[in-house]
Amino acid sequence: SDGTSQCQNGNDDDNDGLVDMADPGCTSPQDNDEGDEPTLLSLGVECITNNADNTKTAYFSYNNVAGADVTVVSDTTSGTINEFLSDDATLATPPTFFKSGLVKGGVAVTFGAPSLTWVVRAPGSAQTQVTANESTPVCSAVVPFSECLGFQDGVMTVRLGYENPNEFTQQFEVGTNNGFSPGQVDRGQPTQFFAGLNSSVFEVGVEDINAGVVWNINGETVRLDSTIPDCAGECTEVSSASIIEELDAIAEQLSQLVVQAADVLQSSDVRRKRDRRDATRAKRKAAKYEAEVNELTIQIPVVTKTCPEAPQLCETVDRGPVIEGLKGLYAAQRNSVRRLIARSYWRNSGRTKRNTKLVREALALEKEGLATLAELPRFAEDCE
Repeated sequence: SDGTSQCQNGNDDDNDGLVDMADPGCTSPQDNDEGDEPTLLSLGVECITNNADNTKTAYFSYNNVAGADVTVVSDTTSGTINEFLSDDATLATPPTFFKSGLVKGGVAVTFGAPSLTWVVRAPGSAQTQVTANESTPVCSAVVPFSECLGFQDGVMTVRLGYENPNEFTQQFEVGTNNGFSPGQVDRGQPTQFFAGLNSSVFEVGVEDINAGVVWNINGETVRLDSTIPDCAGECTEVSSASIIEELDAIAEQLSQLVVQAADVLQSSDVRRKRDRRDATRAKRKAAKYEAEVNELTIQIPVVTKTCPEAPQLCETVDRGPVIEGLKGLYAAQRNSVRRLIARSYWRNSGRTKRNTKLVREALALEKEGLATLAELPRFAEDCE
Protein backbone atom coordinates (compact mmCIF):
# COMPACT_ATOMS: atom_id res chain seq x y z
CA SER A 1 0.00 0.00 0.00
CA ASP A 2 3.01 2.33 0.07
CA GLY A 3 2.95 2.81 -3.69
CA THR A 4 6.37 1.32 -4.41
CA SER A 5 5.39 -2.10 -5.80
CA GLN A 6 5.66 -2.47 -9.58
CA CYS A 7 1.91 -2.77 -10.01
CA GLN A 8 1.13 0.60 -8.42
CA ASN A 9 4.20 2.77 -9.02
CA GLY A 10 3.01 4.34 -12.29
CA ASN A 11 5.93 2.91 -14.30
CA ASP A 12 6.13 0.45 -17.19
CA ASP A 13 8.56 -1.82 -15.35
CA ASP A 14 8.65 -4.62 -17.95
CA ASN A 15 8.72 -2.27 -20.99
CA ASP A 16 5.66 -3.78 -22.66
CA GLY A 17 3.72 -0.53 -23.08
CA LEU A 18 1.31 -1.30 -20.22
CA VAL A 19 1.39 0.21 -16.75
CA ASP A 20 0.36 -1.13 -13.32
CA MET A 21 -3.03 -2.89 -13.24
CA ALA A 22 -3.46 -2.44 -17.02
CA ASP A 23 -0.59 -4.92 -17.38
CA PRO A 24 -1.71 -8.59 -17.47
CA GLY A 25 1.30 -9.38 -15.26
CA CYS A 26 -0.35 -7.61 -12.31
CA THR A 27 -2.79 -9.54 -10.16
CA SER A 28 -3.12 -6.88 -7.47
CA PRO A 29 -1.59 -3.47 -6.63
CA GLN A 30 0.72 -5.24 -4.17
CA ASP A 31 2.12 -7.48 -6.95
CA ASN A 32 5.80 -6.52 -7.37
CA ASP A 33 6.35 -8.13 -10.77
CA GLU A 34 4.75 -6.70 -13.90
CA GLY A 35 6.58 -9.18 -16.10
CA ASP A 36 5.06 -12.49 -14.97
CA GLU A 37 2.13 -12.58 -17.41
CA PRO A 38 0.76 -15.99 -18.28
CA THR A 39 1.52 -17.14 -21.82
CA LEU A 40 -1.96 -17.95 -23.07
CA LEU A 41 -1.01 -17.81 -26.76
CA SER A 42 2.44 -18.96 -27.89
CA LEU A 43 3.94 -19.12 -31.40
CA GLY A 44 6.31 -21.49 -33.16
CA VAL A 45 7.65 -22.09 -36.66
CA GLU A 46 7.62 -25.65 -37.96
CA CYS A 47 9.74 -25.22 -41.08
CA ILE A 48 10.19 -23.27 -44.30
CA THR A 49 10.17 -24.19 -47.98
CA ASN A 50 12.72 -22.72 -50.38
CA ASN A 51 10.59 -22.00 -53.42
CA ALA A 52 11.69 -22.12 -57.03
CA ASP A 53 10.87 -18.42 -57.46
CA ASN A 54 13.49 -17.47 -54.81
CA THR A 55 10.89 -16.82 -52.10
CA LYS A 56 10.41 -18.76 -48.87
CA THR A 57 7.22 -19.98 -47.24
CA ALA A 58 7.16 -20.25 -43.45
CA TYR A 59 4.70 -22.57 -41.73
CA PHE A 60 3.88 -21.13 -38.31
CA SER A 61 2.15 -22.90 -35.42
CA TYR A 62 0.37 -21.52 -32.41
CA ASN A 63 -0.89 -22.92 -29.13
CA ASN A 64 -3.90 -21.21 -27.58
CA VAL A 65 -4.30 -22.48 -24.00
CA ALA A 66 -6.82 -19.79 -22.99
CA GLY A 67 -9.59 -22.38 -23.14
CA ALA A 68 -11.54 -20.55 -25.89
CA ASP A 69 -11.06 -19.12 -29.37
CA VAL A 70 -9.27 -15.75 -29.35
CA THR A 71 -9.25 -12.80 -31.75
CA VAL A 72 -6.12 -10.63 -31.63
CA VAL A 73 -5.53 -7.36 -33.49
CA SER A 74 -2.90 -4.70 -32.87
CA ASP A 75 -4.45 -2.14 -30.53
CA THR A 76 -2.32 0.37 -28.62
CA THR A 77 -5.21 1.16 -26.26
CA SER A 78 -5.57 -2.40 -25.00
CA GLY A 79 -1.88 -3.27 -25.47
CA THR A 80 -2.54 -6.16 -27.87
CA ILE A 81 -0.13 -6.87 -30.74
CA ASN A 82 -0.39 -8.96 -33.91
CA GLU A 83 2.05 -8.10 -36.69
CA PHE A 84 4.64 -9.44 -39.11
CA LEU A 85 8.06 -7.77 -39.04
CA SER A 86 10.10 -8.04 -42.24
CA ASP A 87 11.79 -6.00 -44.96
CA ASP A 88 9.37 -7.60 -47.44
CA ALA A 89 6.71 -4.98 -48.23
CA THR A 90 4.50 -7.49 -50.06
CA LEU A 91 3.60 -9.51 -46.96
CA ALA A 92 -0.01 -10.40 -46.31
CA THR A 93 -1.59 -9.31 -43.03
CA PRO A 94 -1.37 -11.81 -40.14
CA PRO A 95 -4.41 -13.90 -39.19
CA THR A 96 -6.44 -12.50 -36.31
CA PHE A 97 -8.46 -15.58 -35.30
CA PHE A 98 -6.81 -18.25 -33.16
CA LYS A 99 -8.68 -21.48 -32.46
CA SER A 100 -8.42 -23.02 -29.02
CA GLY A 101 -5.65 -25.60 -28.75
CA LEU A 102 -2.57 -26.41 -30.80
CA VAL A 103 -2.58 -25.67 -34.54
CA LYS A 104 0.59 -26.95 -36.18
CA GLY A 105 1.75 -25.34 -39.41
CA GLY A 106 -1.66 -23.75 -39.90
CA VAL A 107 -0.37 -20.30 -40.89
CA ALA A 108 1.59 -20.25 -44.17
CA VAL A 109 3.36 -17.00 -45.09
CA THR A 110 5.46 -16.45 -48.21
CA PHE A 111 8.18 -13.81 -48.01
CA GLY A 112 11.15 -12.62 -50.03
CA ALA A 113 13.30 -11.04 -47.32
CA PRO A 114 16.03 -12.91 -45.38
CA SER A 115 13.80 -13.26 -42.31
CA LEU A 116 10.25 -12.88 -41.06
CA THR A 117 9.22 -12.33 -37.43
CA TRP A 118 5.69 -12.77 -36.10
CA VAL A 119 4.84 -10.95 -32.85
CA VAL A 120 1.60 -11.52 -30.92
CA ARG A 121 0.32 -10.40 -27.53
CA ALA A 122 -3.20 -11.62 -26.82
CA PRO A 123 -5.44 -9.99 -24.19
CA GLY A 124 -4.23 -10.99 -20.72
CA SER A 125 -1.21 -12.83 -22.10
CA ALA A 126 2.52 -12.29 -22.28
CA GLN A 127 4.02 -11.25 -25.60
CA THR A 128 5.33 -14.07 -27.78
CA GLN A 129 7.27 -13.98 -31.04
CA VAL A 130 9.06 -16.29 -33.42
CA THR A 131 11.37 -15.73 -36.40
CA ALA A 132 11.72 -17.72 -39.61
CA ASN A 133 15.12 -17.34 -41.29
CA GLU A 134 17.96 -19.33 -42.85
CA SER A 135 18.46 -21.34 -39.65
CA THR A 136 14.83 -22.58 -39.64
CA PRO A 137 14.52 -26.28 -40.62
CA VAL A 138 13.44 -26.98 -44.18
CA CYS A 139 10.07 -28.72 -44.57
CA SER A 140 10.00 -32.28 -45.82
CA ALA A 141 9.34 -32.34 -49.56
CA VAL A 142 5.90 -33.13 -50.97
CA VAL A 143 6.48 -36.02 -53.38
CA PRO A 144 4.15 -36.60 -56.37
CA PHE A 145 3.63 -40.08 -57.77
CA SER A 146 1.78 -41.80 -60.60
CA GLU A 147 -0.49 -44.75 -59.91
CA CYS A 148 -1.72 -46.20 -63.15
CA LEU A 149 -2.53 -45.57 -66.80
CA GLY A 150 -5.98 -46.10 -68.28
CA PHE A 151 -8.65 -44.72 -70.59
CA GLN A 152 -11.76 -42.65 -69.97
CA ASP A 153 -14.08 -41.90 -72.87
CA GLY A 154 -11.32 -42.89 -75.26
CA VAL A 155 -8.75 -40.53 -73.71
CA MET A 156 -5.54 -41.87 -72.18
CA THR A 157 -5.38 -40.77 -68.53
CA VAL A 158 -2.84 -41.03 -65.73
CA ARG A 159 -4.01 -41.20 -62.13
CA LEU A 160 -1.79 -39.15 -59.79
CA GLY A 161 -1.33 -38.64 -56.06
CA TYR A 162 1.24 -37.31 -53.62
CA GLU A 163 2.67 -37.80 -50.15
CA ASN A 164 3.19 -34.94 -47.70
CA PRO A 165 5.38 -36.18 -44.80
CA ASN A 166 4.72 -33.03 -42.75
CA GLU A 167 2.02 -32.92 -40.07
CA PHE A 168 0.19 -30.05 -41.74
CA THR A 169 -1.16 -28.90 -45.10
CA GLN A 170 1.30 -27.25 -47.48
CA GLN A 171 0.37 -24.79 -50.21
CA PHE A 172 1.82 -24.39 -53.69
CA GLU A 173 -0.04 -22.23 -56.19
CA VAL A 174 -0.12 -23.29 -59.83
CA GLY A 175 2.97 -21.96 -61.56
CA THR A 176 6.72 -22.26 -61.03
CA ASN A 177 6.30 -24.24 -57.81
CA ASN A 178 3.44 -26.45 -58.99
CA GLY A 179 3.03 -27.15 -62.67
CA PHE A 180 3.25 -29.47 -65.64
CA SER A 181 5.73 -29.19 -68.49
CA PRO A 182 6.10 -29.12 -71.40
CA GLY A 183 2.83 -27.60 -72.50
CA GLN A 184 -0.05 -26.55 -70.31
CA VAL A 185 1.10 -25.76 -66.75
CA ASP A 186 -2.34 -26.05 -65.14
CA ARG A 187 -3.93 -29.48 -65.62
CA GLY A 188 -6.24 -29.57 -62.65
CA GLN A 189 -3.63 -30.32 -60.00
CA PRO A 190 -4.34 -29.39 -56.35
CA THR A 191 -2.84 -26.31 -54.71
CA GLN A 192 -3.31 -27.55 -51.14
CA PHE A 193 -1.35 -30.65 -50.20
CA PHE A 194 -2.76 -32.39 -47.16
CA ALA A 195 -0.62 -34.22 -44.64
CA GLY A 196 0.05 -37.91 -45.18
CA LEU A 197 -0.50 -40.22 -48.13
CA ASN A 198 -3.03 -38.94 -50.67
CA SER A 199 -3.80 -41.43 -53.43
CA SER A 200 -6.05 -40.99 -56.48
CA VAL A 201 -6.16 -37.21 -56.08
CA PHE A 202 -6.81 -36.39 -59.75
CA GLU A 203 -6.37 -37.64 -63.31
CA VAL A 204 -4.62 -36.05 -66.27
CA GLY A 205 -5.44 -36.65 -69.90
CA VAL A 206 -2.34 -37.36 -72.01
CA GLU A 207 -2.32 -37.08 -75.81
CA ASP A 208 1.14 -38.61 -76.25
CA ILE A 209 2.47 -40.78 -73.41
CA ASN A 210 5.98 -40.46 -74.86
CA ALA A 211 5.99 -36.65 -74.82
CA GLY A 212 7.88 -36.60 -71.50
CA VAL A 213 5.28 -34.66 -69.51
CA VAL A 214 6.43 -33.97 -65.94
CA TRP A 215 4.55 -32.79 -62.85
CA ASN A 216 6.74 -30.65 -60.60
CA ILE A 217 5.98 -29.79 -56.95
CA ASN A 218 8.68 -27.39 -55.81
CA GLY A 219 11.51 -29.48 -57.27
CA GLU A 220 10.03 -32.96 -56.72
CA THR A 221 8.84 -34.48 -60.01
CA VAL A 222 7.07 -37.44 -61.53
CA ARG A 223 7.24 -38.30 -65.23
CA LEU A 224 4.18 -39.43 -67.13
CA ASP A 225 5.43 -42.15 -69.49
CA SER A 226 4.75 -45.66 -70.73
CA THR A 227 6.45 -47.29 -67.71
CA ILE A 228 3.37 -46.50 -65.60
CA PRO A 229 1.39 -49.73 -65.00
CA ASP A 230 -2.08 -50.16 -66.45
CA CYS A 231 -5.04 -49.64 -64.16
CA ALA A 232 -6.28 -53.11 -63.25
CA GLY A 233 -9.87 -53.96 -64.04
CA GLU A 234 -10.46 -55.68 -60.73
CA CYS A 235 -11.68 -53.82 -57.68
CA THR A 236 -9.14 -53.55 -54.90
CA GLU A 237 -9.95 -53.44 -51.20
CA VAL A 238 -8.02 -51.48 -48.56
CA SER A 239 -8.72 -52.15 -44.86
CA SER A 240 -8.49 -49.36 -42.29
CA ALA A 241 -9.51 -51.54 -39.33
CA SER A 242 -6.12 -51.49 -37.58
CA ILE A 243 -5.82 -47.70 -37.99
CA ILE A 244 -9.29 -47.16 -36.50
CA GLU A 245 -8.46 -49.40 -33.52
CA GLU A 246 -5.22 -47.50 -32.90
CA LEU A 247 -6.96 -44.10 -33.05
CA ASP A 248 -9.61 -45.21 -30.55
CA ALA A 249 -6.96 -46.69 -28.23
CA ILE A 250 -4.96 -43.44 -28.22
CA ALA A 251 -8.10 -41.47 -27.33
CA GLU A 252 -8.80 -43.85 -24.43
CA GLN A 253 -5.25 -43.52 -23.09
CA LEU A 254 -5.38 -39.71 -23.34
CA SER A 255 -8.65 -39.70 -21.39
CA GLN A 256 -7.04 -41.81 -18.68
CA LEU A 257 -4.20 -39.27 -18.41
CA VAL A 258 -6.74 -36.45 -18.01
CA VAL A 259 -8.38 -38.37 -15.17
CA GLN A 260 -4.98 -38.90 -13.50
CA ALA A 261 -4.17 -35.18 -13.85
CA ALA A 262 -7.56 -34.29 -12.34
CA ASP A 263 -6.77 -36.57 -9.39
CA VAL A 264 -3.49 -34.70 -8.90
CA LEU A 265 -5.40 -31.40 -8.75
CA GLN A 266 -7.90 -32.82 -6.26
CA SER A 267 -5.08 -34.05 -4.00
CA SER A 268 -3.29 -30.67 -3.87
CA ASP A 269 -2.10 -29.59 -0.44
CA VAL A 270 -4.21 -26.46 -0.79
CA ARG A 271 -7.67 -27.81 -1.49
CA ARG A 272 -10.37 -25.56 -2.83
CA LYS A 273 -13.96 -26.19 -3.75
CA ARG A 274 -13.31 -24.70 -7.19
CA ASP A 275 -10.45 -27.16 -7.82
CA ARG A 276 -12.65 -30.11 -6.92
CA ARG A 277 -15.34 -28.80 -9.23
CA ASP A 278 -12.87 -28.24 -12.07
CA ALA A 279 -11.37 -31.70 -11.62
CA THR A 280 -14.83 -33.29 -11.81
CA ARG A 281 -15.64 -31.24 -14.91
CA ALA A 282 -12.34 -32.30 -16.54
CA LYS A 283 -13.17 -35.96 -15.97
CA ARG A 284 -16.56 -35.52 -17.60
CA LYS A 285 -14.93 -33.74 -20.55
CA ALA A 286 -12.41 -36.58 -20.90
CA ALA A 287 -15.22 -39.07 -21.34
CA LYS A 288 -16.95 -36.71 -23.78
CA TYR A 289 -13.75 -36.30 -25.86
CA GLU A 290 -13.31 -40.06 -26.03
CA ALA A 291 -16.91 -40.49 -27.20
CA GLU A 292 -16.42 -37.80 -29.87
CA VAL A 293 -13.31 -39.58 -31.15
CA ASN A 294 -15.33 -42.80 -31.44
CA GLU A 295 -18.05 -40.93 -33.33
CA LEU A 296 -15.48 -39.64 -35.82
CA THR A 297 -13.68 -42.96 -36.35
CA ILE A 298 -17.03 -44.66 -37.01
CA GLN A 299 -17.25 -42.44 -40.11
CA ILE A 300 -14.08 -44.02 -41.55
CA PRO A 301 -15.04 -46.99 -43.77
CA VAL A 302 -13.44 -50.17 -42.44
CA VAL A 303 -12.93 -51.32 -46.05
CA THR A 304 -12.64 -49.03 -49.06
CA LYS A 305 -13.15 -50.46 -52.55
CA THR A 306 -11.51 -48.90 -55.59
CA CYS A 307 -12.68 -49.90 -59.06
CA PRO A 308 -10.45 -48.11 -61.61
CA GLU A 309 -12.44 -48.98 -64.70
CA ALA A 310 -15.85 -48.19 -63.27
CA PRO A 311 -15.62 -44.45 -62.52
CA GLN A 312 -19.35 -43.98 -63.03
CA LEU A 313 -19.96 -46.11 -59.91
CA CYS A 314 -17.36 -44.34 -57.76
CA GLU A 315 -17.35 -41.22 -55.65
CA THR A 316 -14.41 -39.48 -54.04
CA VAL A 317 -14.51 -39.65 -50.25
CA ASP A 318 -12.83 -36.75 -48.41
CA ARG A 319 -11.79 -37.80 -44.92
CA GLY A 320 -10.34 -34.35 -44.20
CA PRO A 321 -13.02 -33.22 -41.71
CA VAL A 322 -12.65 -36.48 -39.76
CA ILE A 323 -8.85 -36.23 -39.71
CA GLU A 324 -8.85 -32.57 -38.63
CA GLY A 325 -11.50 -33.30 -36.00
CA LEU A 326 -9.40 -36.09 -34.51
CA LYS A 327 -6.31 -33.86 -34.45
CA GLY A 328 -8.27 -31.22 -32.55
CA LEU A 329 -9.61 -33.70 -30.01
CA TYR A 330 -6.16 -35.16 -29.32
CA ALA A 331 -4.79 -31.63 -28.81
CA ALA A 332 -7.67 -30.77 -26.46
CA GLN A 333 -6.94 -33.81 -24.30
CA ARG A 334 -3.25 -33.00 -24.12
CA ASN A 335 -4.02 -29.39 -23.21
CA SER A 336 -6.39 -30.56 -20.46
CA VAL A 337 -3.61 -32.59 -18.87
CA ARG A 338 -1.23 -29.63 -19.11
CA ARG A 339 -3.68 -27.15 -17.54
CA LEU A 340 -4.65 -29.46 -14.68
CA ILE A 341 -1.02 -30.20 -13.78
CA ALA A 342 -0.06 -26.51 -14.00
CA ARG A 343 -2.91 -25.55 -11.67
CA SER A 344 -2.07 -28.23 -9.09
CA TYR A 345 1.56 -27.08 -8.92
CA TRP A 346 0.42 -23.46 -8.62
CA ARG A 347 -1.78 -24.34 -5.66
CA ASN A 348 1.11 -26.06 -3.87
CA SER A 349 4.06 -23.82 -4.67
CA GLY A 350 2.83 -20.63 -6.30
CA ARG A 351 4.59 -21.65 -9.52
CA THR A 352 3.41 -23.47 -12.60
CA LYS A 353 5.09 -26.61 -13.88
CA ARG A 354 4.08 -28.19 -17.16
CA ASN A 355 6.91 -30.57 -18.02
CA THR A 356 5.87 -33.53 -15.86
CA LYS A 357 5.62 -37.23 -16.57
CA LEU A 358 1.87 -37.04 -17.27
CA VAL A 359 2.32 -34.07 -19.62
CA ARG A 360 5.12 -35.84 -21.51
CA GLU A 361 2.99 -38.98 -21.84
CA ALA A 362 0.08 -36.93 -23.18
CA LEU A 363 2.34 -35.21 -25.73
CA ALA A 364 3.78 -38.57 -26.84
CA LEU A 365 0.28 -39.99 -27.30
CA GLU A 366 -0.78 -36.97 -29.34
CA LYS A 367 2.26 -37.42 -31.61
CA GLU A 368 1.42 -41.11 -31.96
CA GLY A 369 -2.11 -40.17 -32.96
CA LEU A 370 -0.87 -37.73 -35.59
CA ALA A 371 1.49 -40.36 -37.00
CA THR A 372 -1.38 -42.87 -37.19
CA LEU A 373 -3.60 -40.34 -38.95
CA ALA A 374 -0.82 -39.77 -41.50
CA GLU A 375 -1.26 -43.42 -42.57
CA LEU A 376 -4.87 -42.73 -43.51
CA PRO A 377 -5.19 -41.30 -47.06
CA ARG A 378 -7.34 -38.18 -47.05
CA PHE A 379 -9.02 -39.04 -50.35
CA ALA A 380 -10.25 -42.44 -51.50
CA GLU A 381 -12.46 -43.72 -54.30
CA ASP A 382 -15.48 -45.41 -52.74
CA CYS A 383 -17.13 -47.63 -55.36
CA GLU A 384 -20.27 -49.69 -55.44
